[in-house]
Amino acid sequence: MLLQNQRPVSGGVQDLQGVGESLSIQRRVGDSVELPAPSDLNVADDKPLEVLWKYKINDIVEYKSNVKYLSSNQFNGRLEFNTKNFSLTVRDLKLGDSGDYIFTGEYSNVQIPAKTVTLMVYGMLSSLKYPIFI
Repeated sequence: MLLQNQRPVSGGVQDLQGVGESLSIQRRVGDSVELPAPSDLNVADDKPLEVLWKYKINDIVEYKSNVKYLSSNQFNGRLEFNTKNFSLTVRDLKLGDSGDYIFTGEYSNVQIPAKTVTLMVYGMLSSLKYPIFI
């Protein structure tokens, strides 16, 4: 497997290092969501890989040779990191889980382009029956 980080352009290959992806997801309070890693991330098992998921400015999951959950009490017991596709699942969503989740990493001493997933968690006010976004 290879990390694909180049795109053909007229007259050669354009280096996409530093260019990232972004994605927006909406879910309801109490749902679970899987936050995907970059779509072109493809790594060989024998190469060194480091992955970091951040929530806003806080590191929440780090993966080198094993998974380390760094989160505060906000995500206590609600995070699951997938070591096969590097996605992050957040269970039992709360309104306060809304915000930017950022995937960064390094593969074989090359920076992986960052991916930002913006999560909007909404709830319903029972008396109004309209969604509430935070």
